[in-house]
Amino acid sequence: MKFLNPTPIFSVHVFGSYVSEWKQKGKEILSLVDFDNKDAARDEELNYTDHNIYGIRKDKKVICPYRKPLLDILSPALNEFKENVYQYDRIVGPWCQRYLAGDYHAVHDHGAHGYSAVFYAKLNPDVHPSTLFTSPFPNHTGTIGSTSPKVREGDMIIFPSFLLHTAPPHKSDEDRIVFSFNLP
Repeated sequence: MKFLNPTPIFSVHVFGSYVSEWKQKGKEILSLVDFDNKDAARDEELNYTDHNIYGIRKDKKVICPYRKPLLDILSPALNEFKENVYQYDRIVGPWCQRYLAGDYHAVHDHGAHGYSAVFYAKLNPDVHPSTLFTSPFPNHTGTIGSTSPKVREGDMIIFPSFLLHTAPPHKSDEDRIVFSFNLP
């Protein structure tokens, strides 16, 4: 009997892009984030997130001040993704998260449909951990693995929304800031 070459039948693809315009426009866009916003979440897990602040609230539409400029600089990569990978119909978000020493974001997903993105706006790869992804299925020994892509400031990663992920505990005194959004 001849042993057959292995053929992968399941895989999970994560897409990455570097946004060079961030170096020129990053400070301006970050200045539009209201890190003092009283509606932003602050708890034992995360010092700042403006997730669920913008949109329709109490008969009033609350506009995200950084949405347009951020999506404008991400649009070349997002358009390429839309043309070649997934024809999403809208962008839900973005929202911003800032991690200070001791902050983390527990394991979670963004639903069963579409893709999600993380854009690394302020990141020192020497001291900041990147997003940690958990395999959706165990290997042949029953072990569930995890991996973190190597990222730098200005990188965006797009991944299936169902993929479990976390922001591991942040140990540095330097801020780590990300923007996230969904592509349903």
